[in-house]
Amino acid sequence: MQLPAVSALSLAILASCASSKTTAEVGIGAGSYGVSFDGGDSGSTNAALFELALESVSASHFGGGARLRGTASGDDLFDGVEQVQASDGLFYIHATYDPGEGARRLPFRFGLASNVLSLESQITGESITFASTGPRLEFAPQFPLTRSDEFSLAATGLLGIGTGFTSIEVDSSVLVNDWTTTAIFYDLGFGLRADCKSVYLDLGFRYLASNYSESDVSGGLVIRALDADFTGLVLSFGAKF
Repeated sequence: MQLPAVSALSLAILASCASSKTTAEVGIGAGSYGVSFDGGDSGSTNAALFELALESVSASHFGGGARLRGTASGDDLFDGVEQVQASDGLFYIHATYDPGEGARRLPFRFGLASNVLSLESQITGESITFASTGPRLEFAPQFPLTRSDEFSLAATGLLGIGTGFTSIEVDSSVLVNDWTTTAIFYDLGFGLRADCKSVYLDLGFRYLASNYSESDVSGGLVIRALDADFTGLVLSFGAKF
């Protein structure tokens, strides 16, 4: 999985959170991944997801964080055509504002995201890669259901939207060209989170969608519009400092 570099200056967001409440999280998921070209090939297959996240929020409710996420499908994405595998990556660095108190959290996140989607033939090695960079906004509320001194259970949600300028690279034996387009990204989710002192488990449903518009003309050709999505369950383990 390839991820475009994001300016190191953005890491200053994290530096301001030295005295803040910090959460580190690792998640794994399983589900299905689907791809559909406008007027052309489409298919879906099993997929796995891996995610790392770090976030700090100060007593003044401001902070920041970063997330790295990767998704990989099986190599039978277009069944009956050829062995094609999809890999989808996200790197997101953001500022956070969370006006919530106690176990009730209402984090709003805004920052810069880099997304990379690659479709690669496992037979020929030919590939097409969509690399996007642009702004992203998220809202991830957490509402307590039960709470005691040692344990709490909460309902969680996720609503994210982003957009980006996208470069498209095709690497094949007969065609090596670059195109540009734009993309929109949507994240939807809900689940349950169990907290026990300084650690927690979160199990949730995720729908992660990418919509790429038809490209500009390059070499007399265009890349058709593309929709891709992951649908599945994600189990996350986190620690609070």
